[in-house]
Amino acid sequence: MIKISVNIKTKLDSVALSRLIYTLDFIQNHPCAPKVFWSINEKGADIIVNYGDSGEGVNILKIERFCFENEITNLPKHISLDYSEAIQVYGFTSEKEENNVASPIDIFQTIFFHISRHEEWFSNEVKKDIHGLMSSEEHFLVRQHIQDVPVVDHLVFYLYELLSLNPKQLRTSFRLTHDIDAIRRFPSFYKFIRANANIIFYQKSKWLLLKRLWSTYVKVVFNKENDPYDTFSWMLTTDHPNIVDRKIYFLSGGKTKYENFYNVNDPKCTPIFKLCVENQYGLGIHPSYLSGQNATMIQNEKSTLEKAVNQKIAHSRQHF
Repeated sequence: MIKISVNIKTKLDSVALSRLIYTLDFIQNHPCAPKVFWSINEKGADIIVNYGDSGEGVNILKIERFCFENEITNLPKHISLDYSEAIQVYGFTSEKEENNVASPIDIFQTIFFHISRHEEWFSNEVKKDIHGLMSSEEHFLVRQHIQDVPVVDHLVFYLYELLSLNPKQLRTSFRLTHDIDAIRRFPSFYKFIRANANIIFYQKSKWLLLKRLWSTYVKVVFNKENDPYDTFSWMLTTDHPNIVDRKIYFLSGGKTKYENFYNVNDPKCTPIFKLCVENQYGLGIHPSYLSGQNATMIQNEKSTLEKAVNQKIAHSRQHF
């Protein structure tokens, strides 16, 4: 076990310190990490990382004060390092060039910024969607056009290489998940009428959309084609070699306009559950919109789903 100490060379308040500890714990337990133990201001460590406004010695990381503090400030300059062909390294840095630092990037705060979803806590009201959440197009990585890059993984790998610790080189794997908010586009004639009203009152190209809606609805009613949302037979794939885990999450409750579009006790759900099991998908609950602060509601919805699928539910992905 290699002991690494972050020696703080500046004043950090309790909030900043707790966020640094949180980040170091993440770095220590990352899949690419060697056998290490991170600590702060620890004497007798095998490796010292000097972290602050300035410093002397080796392994100096300069702090950029923007998201370890209690209140967010303007984001620093964001750069891409010409590091290696294997990985792309992106991070926040100072406008001022520093010659004696191990890296121009504040690796710790950049990692914290991403894993904590810090930007969402301080997003402008104008940038929020109808659910009061930060709209996807406003996310930092999306605006930088690097949303498909595993930015944090690369930063952790880069940090361990800076310390000459030979991080593990891992093959990219995928965990495939689905949140099932609806199982039918046309569960009832009432929903079909609602779809018509939505086009008439809110959409452009009304006649074209109405023509498509009616054409699809008639074909579904007369069994000429499947419901547009009935895509489970191809969606529940098993033929991707790098998928290491599969989960599918079902709603089993809800009282808002954003949910309650199907009932897990509906016989139409039975073949879907069977198909999930056949394709080695783990079943989980997708708790309803208002359940985030109501443990009893989540427990009731979990029990409802367990009875419907006839198995215990141990996985959950919160709706909001």
